[in-house]
Amino acid sequence: MTVLNISVRSKFATSTTRAFTLVEIMVVIAVIAIVVAIATPTWLRQREISRGRACQENLFKIDGAKEQYALEYRASNGTTVDMTQLLTPPNATAGAGEGYLKAIPTCFANGTYTVNAIGAVPVCSIGATAFLEPHVMQE
Repeated sequence: MTVLNISVRSKFATSTTRAFTLVEIMVVIAVIAIVVAIATPTWLRQREISRGRACQENLFKIDGAKEQYALEYRASNGTTVDMTQLLTPPNATAGAGEGYLKAIPTCFANGTYTVNAIGAVPVCSIGATAFLEPHVMQE
């Protein structure tokens, strides 16, 4: 005689697989939201700081180009120089790359640069941001 092993499953029987509950998923989402809320101001601050540093680097380039221009053309303090003279100096071929700057520097914070006279530092029109020192050349 053969015995059949038939197991009947009750509808209330527990399964052996386990899934995440809604509460666990909500806790994970809440933790992620808290981390993002803490990190976002830092990311924004770092972006502003990097824009300011790029702006200051452009101001250093403009000032160096002005000093080279002044040395080559024997210009004294107070002599006005504009961006076009730094890109294409007098007696230079336009577009030949003979200038002191390869291209007009662009401010990443959408500002504009003022070259100023020789002996004065160039400035950016942004001036200052909430997170950074004014965008002027540090001496």
